[in-house]
Amino acid sequence: MFPDIKMKHLIPKLTARLKLIPAKYKQIPVPEWKITLPKATGPIISQDWLWPRLSSFFRPKDVIVTETGL
Repeated sequence: MFPDIKMKHLIPKLTARLKLIPAKYKQIPVPEWKITLPKATGPIISQDWLWPRLSSFFRPKDVIVTETGL
């Protein structure tokens, strides 16, 4: 946790640093992405509904950057 860092300050600095890394990668084909959205049982999005579905997007070695929106 970095409580005093705002995303609007972090992202420009992060992207500037990433540009300095030599590009030693090759493009790989990405399969078409298809997902069936779960059916909601009401107008409220609950934690029990959200997190299992959101976590299905993550893969090993993913880097996830988040912030609280404060």
